[in-house]
Amino acid sequence: MYFHTDTEDFAAVVREVARCLRPGGRFAYLGVHPCYVGPFVYRLDERRDQTLTFTPGYGTAGWAGRASGDGSRIGGRVGFHHKTLASFLQAFGDAGLVLSSVREFTAPKGGILPWDLALLAEKPRQIPRASR
Repeated sequence: MYFHTDTEDFAAVVREVARCLRPGGRFAYLGVHPCYVGPFVYRLDERRDQTLTFTPGYGTAGWAGRASGDGSRIGGRVGFHHKTLASFLQAFGDAGLVLSSVREFTAPKGGILPWDLALLAEKPRQIPRASR
């Protein structure tokens, strides 16, 4: 959990998880929301002012350097590997997993937009005929 921003090739990690799963096996993942947490959104005033400030950069997947607008300061110390929502979700589909559940979680006490994203992906019990 919470590691997709720490690895450059998240898709390779998901492929390896899928390889290790038995047919019907499940992979549960929880991490920061690719759309609303990262170097392109400043969330430090969110609870107090009910505002968010967005800057250019969401659409660019890749190394964001030492930037973080979430107040954790972790991104400022170690860097952040940004993924768009599309590139994040595509990693699961490309690995042959099927999403069975997706949930967004807003921070308590006045959060405006979700902070975290959780999903459950399953390895199919049978290989689809078109893939054989």
